[in-house]
Amino acid sequence: MPTSGGRPFGAFVVEAMAFLRLAPFAKGGILAALPMPLPRDMDRKLLDILACPASRQPLGMLEARGLQALNAAIAAGGIARVDGQPQADALREALITRDRKLVYRIDDGIPVLLVEEGLAAGQVPDFPHA
Repeated sequence: MPTSGGRPFGAFVVEAMAFLRLAPFAKGGILAALPMPLPRDMDRKLLDILACPASRQPLGMLEARGLQALNAAIAAGGIARVDGQPQADALREALITRDRKLVYRIDDGIPVLLVEEGLAAGQVPDFPHA
């Protein structure tokens, strides 16, 4: 059985997945992981290490007012991602850069930190500044 630092490799994987907020379970001898939804108050340690892949700015949770304004603009069909593709689906949760210029969605508890899928907050006319 493979080991990592003298421990069974499976134990190392379980610990790594727990750190990444994944819930491991064994079924039929195969280790699988199900993403756990991130709570509204995302783990502070995780939030502290997340950064915008474009600007390297820290990210924070987008508050309810910002999320509502963004979703209203998405429903009106006026929001495009950085890659130019329209954003059709409303967001349940999102992260925003410190300067409040770029928003990244959270899908099923997993932050989607791809620059091309980011949303420029400047597209939303009534986006809150703070």
